Amino acid sequence: MGANMRKIVVRINKGQVTVTPEGYQGETCKDATKLLEKALGKVTADTPTAEMYQIPEIESVREDA
Repeated sequence: MGANMRKIVVRINKGQVTVTPEGYQGETCKDATKLLEKALGKVTADTPTAEMYQIPEIESVREDA
């Protein structure tokens, strides 16, 4: 997956919906899926991926005076 490629994969299998954020680091995945999870209803399981434990990269903007 590319450096800043982010996506949310939604799988539906026999009435069970799985939401998997990919390319998000740290807690940003929870922010990305919050509205989708709310719309789908009760969350029955939350399994963190390895990306969850990574420190998010922060973009910095340099302004020269």
